[in-house]
Order: sequence, then structure tokens, then C-alpha cells
Amino acid sequence: MRKILTLAVLAAGLNLVSFGQTTLDPDRTNRDKHRHGRQASSKENQSPEQIAKLRTIRLDKELKFTDTQREKVYSLQLDQAKRQKAYKQEMKKLHEARRAEQKSDMSKLHQLLTPEQQKLARERFTHRKGEKFMRKKREFRKGGSMDNQKSPEGKLEG
Repeated sequence: MRKILTLAVLAAGLNLVSFGQTTLDPDRTNRDKHRHGRQASSKENQSPEQIAKLRTIRLDKELKFTDTQREKVYSLQLDQAKRQKAYKQEMKKLHEARRAEQKSDMSKLHQLLTPEQQKLARERFTHRKGEKFMRKKREFRKGGSMDNQKSPEGKLEG
């Protein structure tokens, strides 16, 4: 009898905890959908006008703008969205150029190596990519920078 009562209390507690995890705030659910569902409503697919309008509406909900303030804030947000869009496009081009340069450098290096050396180099670079990913993942989890962090062996990384 005691075990049944304990199990019933445990089940009720788990049910209560899981119900507490669900959100009823519509603003929060919309924000989470926007953050994680980046297919159709992605900022990259939106025009600067749409981005400025959304930002202005969000700010207006919190700050309750007058009509003149709303117009000025919209124009400010529009300018910022246009600059940001241009900056992202420029950075994308630079990133693509850098990647092409790196591939070219790697192909030149591989031409100089023997087949055995090419195999070793390929294994080494593949291993390094995995290490970089794991370091970034570890840094994200800790919430800090990679400077002066100790590795599991006790050596300084960075």
C-alpha cells in the first residue's frame, strides 16, 4: 500500500513538473518559433522594409510610440536594416573568397607531397577540424572564451 501511494505521489509530481515546463505565453512561443524555425521567415529572406517594420512594431509594443516617433524609428530601423543587409552580403563574399583561397593553398600543398604524405596530411587536417569543433562546443557550454582555459591534460589551450 505504501509503495502504491509513493508511486502515485511520484507520478503526480512528474506530471506537475512536465506541465510547468510548457509555456502559455504567446509572445514567447512566437519568439521561439522565429528563433528556431528559420525556413520561410528568416531575416535573410526578408526585405529591409519588412525587417524594419517588425522591429518597429516590437519596440512600439514595449515603448508605446507616438505617430511621429514611430515614423522616425521606422526610418532609423530601415537604414540600419539596409546597412546590415549590405554588410552581410559583403561578408559572405569575403568568406567565399577566403574559402576558395584556402582550397587553392591546400591543393598546392598536396601537389608537393607524396601519396603517403597526402594521406597523413588529410588525416591530420580532418582530425584538427574535429578538435576545433569540440573546442567551440566546449567554449559555448562553459560560456567563456578559449583564452587561458586548461585542457583535460592540464595544458593551457588557446
